[in-house]
Amino acid sequence: MKQKNRPFYGKTDTEKKLFQRLCTLEGRYRISEVFRDFLQYCAHFISNLVDGVHRQERREALEELNQKYERRFNFHECLQLLARAMQENQECGELRDVLGAIFEAIGLSNERNGQFFTPENISRMMAKMMIGNKVQEFTEKPYITVSDPCIGSGRMLLAFANELQEMGYN
Repeated sequence: MKQKNRPFYGKTDTEKKLFQRLCTLEGRYRISEVFRDFLQYCAHFISNLVDGVHRQERREALEELNQKYERRFNFHECLQLLARAMQENQECGELRDVLGAIFEAIGLSNERNGQFFTPENISRMMAKMMIGNKVQEFTEKPYITVSDPCIGSGRMLLAFANELQEMGYN
């Protein structure tokens, strides 16, 4: 397998570095496999931080992932890059679907199966349309409920949260 030159339009250098790092193994492994294994690594690692049940099984799963890539690839470094990218976006006042953007850039969305990502600008427009009658709920109770009809990566919910931030709500 040959590594492909994939365009990625990340908003921060950290997002771009994460994308490039995940693509470094594409010549040896399918990029879909690397991305899936990265997500599994993240899930196991984060679960071990907050939940002691099945901790040993998750540690073994983490070790299997490390052995699979013969320790040539540092999933933990990628997790740190993901966390940093999310933090940088938040510090800039924007919540962004970093993993969804990478998923799309490496070509994993599947239109034949009806799998689409709502573009960020469409998500923002829909959030602006929904937010009008939701803000007054804050005066009645300390929370609001929002429905995300797409049940995907959460891009619509992130857009809604961005709009609330712009209006001064946290």
